[in-house]
Amino acid sequence: MNLTFRTPISKVAALLTLVIVLIALIIRSYDNWTAYKLATISVPDGLLKASRIEPGNPDYYFLIGYYYMKYDPRSGGNKIESNYKKAISLLPFNAQYWLSLSQYLHDKGESQKALFALEHSTQLSPGSVSLRWSAGMLANFMNATEQVLSNLNNVIKNDPSRRDKAFSLLWSSVGNGNTISKSIPENALRDYYKYLIKTRRSADAGRVLERLKSTGDDVSDIGYQYVNQLLTEKKFDLAISEWKEIYGQWDGVWNGDFENKIVRRGFDWQIYGTDGVRIRRVKNSKNGKYSLKVEFDGEHNVDFRNLVQFIPVEEGTDYTISSYVMSNNLTTRSGLFWQVICTDSKDLKAKSEMITGTNDWRSLNLDFTTPESCNMIQLILRRHVSDDIGQKISGTLWIDSVAIKKRNQ
Repeated sequence: MNLTFRTPISKVAALLTLVIVLIALIIRSYDNWTAYKLATISVPDGLLKASRIEPGNPDYYFLIGYYYMKYDPRSGGNKIESNYKKAISLLPFNAQYWLSLSQYLHDKGESQKALFALEHSTQLSPGSVSLRWSAGMLANFMNATEQVLSNLNNVIKNDPSRRDKAFSLLWSSVGNGNTISKSIPENALRDYYKYLIKTRRSADAGRVLERLKSTGDDVSDIGYQYVNQLLTEKKFDLAISEWKEIYGQWDGVWNGDFENKIVRRGFDWQIYGTDGVRIRRVKNSKNGKYSLKVEFDGEHNVDFRNLVQFIPVEEGTDYTISSYVMSNNLTTRSGLFWQVICTDSKDLKAKSEMITGTNDWRSLNLDFTTPESCNMIQLILRRHVSDDIGQKISGTLWIDSVAIKKRNQ
């Protein structure tokens, strides 16, 4: 592009204009640099000087207000609110400015103004997870339930890493399980369910599980957690009903042949870890493909009660527990045996014979009669601590084909 000047005067005028613009830009840049250096060298004096050099920069006013609010509220006085409002007047669409003003107004006791500023902040930046998290916590201090739900559910929907903290805050702030459960977004339902199980809120976990079922979600991978909680709380009828709905009808011992993977919860085998013992499902069986293998390392005198199953029964009824076992060099005279106890009564404590040493596959049975008001038993593989000189147990036991049936029928 070529510029043509008709007279020497016009040429000089153009050059002067260019020089003036360049000088203004240099002064502006110098002012920017000077204000920035002052703002970073000292607080709040540097910020105050920076705001005078650059009166159109809203950040300096915001930072002055923020400094006094956080570090010197007594001497700050009206400086806090006036600087926040000055920043907002220069940049009214900054959500963080409004959020900080809301915090100040809440601390000052002006609840309605604080709530207005809070709502304005979230309206300006509805998709900012970090801002919505801060807004949710502030709303909690304000006892503003609707704002707590709105802000935290946005966080829950968009930031899985903060979900557990958000769930806890919802419970401490809102406290109503029905209200909270209805507000949880669908993509977070499974995490919320796990939180409820972890915090032992079984009734609320059940409601969330029903909601998951209603969406067509396959809950077979998590339903056993709820059933396990119900068993712990001795809500047996509900536990049985849920298990049947999710996993199907059954009568007697669940997965007694160990052909299915053990989930270690609910009405499946519950396996608890302990030093010196390894319990696992292996391909070595009396019937089918799999059995359960229990190995002792010979370094511990184990008080063993780490394999358990809950089994629904009828009261006042004769039963037989049957099983096949095989053992290899089970040491000490204190061997392994089946024990049956009634979950709701101390009137039942039956034991099978004890297995020690080395045995090929053989039957290990146990007869018992349930007392009145006994509708749930626990079948436990047991071994008592030994008083022998060589008391540390080693060796291996395999278990297969565990079943229960009524006698004389």
